[in-house]
Amino acid sequence: MAGLFVWLPEPFELVTSLIVSDIRWAVGAAGMPLGLLAISYTFSTDLLSPQGKRLLLLDWPDYPMLKRRVLFTLGACSLGFLLVVAGLFLVAKHKLSEGTALIAAGISCSAVSLATIALAKWSARELLRE
Repeated sequence: MAGLFVWLPEPFELVTSLIVSDIRWAVGAAGMPLGLLAISYTFSTDLLSPQGKRLLLLDWPDYPMLKRRVLFTLGACSLGFLLVVAGLFLVAKHKLSEGTALIAAGISCSAVSLATIALAKWSARELLRE
């Protein structure tokens, strides 16, 4: 996001002005990573608490590695939320477009984390031939 902000600052400045003018933009920006975190948590519990045929995952030798990756991904989703909050602070308090870049980075971080969990869930289904 920093590179994009340097090369193309106009969209960030536009979003900054929208957030400053209307609080609903800030609420929406803060809600996005929280929603992605909730979806990631749902996928994670489904992946780490297998039932039926998926109980074989518990005996899989790489299951602890999968669990660590899932926990890291949930942490990255939480970091995305913190980045959004920090960005909203910069925009609301100082009206800085850099805050909008932090907001975009936080939402992107949460989205990539969700994609990682979704791919892990998909891979588990392929392994178990579901």
